[in-house]
Amino acid sequence: MIKNIIFLFTLFCFTFSYAQTKHEKIKELISLSGAFTISRGIPKEVIANYKKKYNNVPESEWAGLEQKSVLKNL
Repeated sequence: MIKNIIFLFTLFCFTFSYAQTKHEKIKELISLSGAFTISRGIPKEVIANYKKKYNNVPESEWAGLEQKSVLKNL
């Protein structure tokens, strides 16, 4: 009985530590590939395209939308 509990506890700890290292590896790969820095400019480009298409929308609305699309806040 105690061996089963120790085994399950060890298995749980190993699984948790593996998930943490996997998450860190994914973060490292994203930063090395430069995908995060490229993705920062995409919301600005999209908003600029919509500004051209919907030129009757007030600038105050676009400013509010730009503030909401900051990646740090997501």
